[in-house]
Amino acid sequence: EQVGVFADGVFFVALEAVSAAPQIAAAVARAMGFDFSEREELESQLINHLCSKTLLLVFDSLEHVIDGAGFLARVLREAPRVVCLVTSRERTCLQEEWLFNLDGLDYGPPDAGPPDAGPRDLAQPPGAVALFVDRARRLDRAFELTAESRASVARICQLVDGLPLGIELAAAATW
Repeated sequence: EQVGVFADGVFFVALEAVSAAPQIAAAVARAMGFDFSEREELESQLINHLCSKTLLLVFDSLEHVIDGAGFLARVLREAPRVVCLVTSRERTCLQEEWLFNLDGLDYGPPDAGPPDAGPRDLAQPPGAVALFVDRARRLDRAFELTAESRASVARICQLVDGLPLGIELAAAATW
């Protein structure tokens, strides 16, 4: 949605395969299709390239190379029209950091009412329960959320704090 806002583009930088902070610059270059020359340090080349750009870099999963946050600080300091959006389970502790916590999906109360819950209660379950049902149905089309199973599904969603990955893994175990 932001492609038109950033004249030089939006780039997704997947960091799950990056094992050390010094590799972040190479991951950015790969995402952007930027080729390094042999004459200058890689990080400096990339920063020099970014200085004249207006773009968004989306870094996914920074937590396992959180010590690479210094590279992001350098990008933000030396390339003022570059915006960095970072997903991480750890804070970067950078002065430039704006923190936006994401909570899990709503799972409702585990005791979702009496066993004679009406069809509406089952037809419009909270987000986490709906995700569980959707993923369970992908494995078993016959899976149905019943008044009896609703409390158990809500409890499972509660145990994984409504986090989508946990819900998907739990739903996969229903088959």
